[in-house]
Amino acid sequence: MNPAAILYYPDPRLKVECSRVRVIDEETKKIVEILRLTFFSERGLGLAAPQIGISQRICVVAHPDYIREGVEKANVYINPQIVEQEGEFISREGCLSLPGLWRDVRRYQKVKVEAFDLSGQAFLYEAEDMYAACLQHEIDHLDGVLFVDRLSQMRRKRALKQFVKRGR
Repeated sequence: MNPAAILYYPDPRLKVECSRVRVIDEETKKIVEILRLTFFSERGLGLAAPQIGISQRICVVAHPDYIREGVEKANVYINPQIVEQEGEFISREGCLSLPGLWRDVRRYQKVKVEAFDLSGQAFLYEAEDMYAACLQHEIDHLDGVLFVDRLSQMRRKRALKQFVKRGR
């Protein structure tokens, strides 16, 4: 199995709200494996299925130890949803679908996310600060939202103009 190609802005598939996963089967496991391979080959902090052209609510986010220590682990979230949030902070964000573009984004400082794992078990994950921002960023992808959509209209327009001008 090989990594997938990342979709880049302005690919319209990045703006589609993804379908819920109804059954966690071998196809789901294959999608997760491709996400993991792509995620690690691109050295990202997270990757959502729509970024590789699959419109399903699946994402992988770097395990907190990976973020701190470079350990190659990723947590899998199937049908994730934020059920609680608290506080605010500014997160410096980039995106594999908008390479080279970084902006400050206002995010919740703490979140609780409900999701399913690969065995179909529901779980609740509590995250804060950078990991909370990563989760919010990837869940946004599943809703057809890019991090630049979280910017003011003027900042978004300027950022996308800069991105397109650089040749992407």
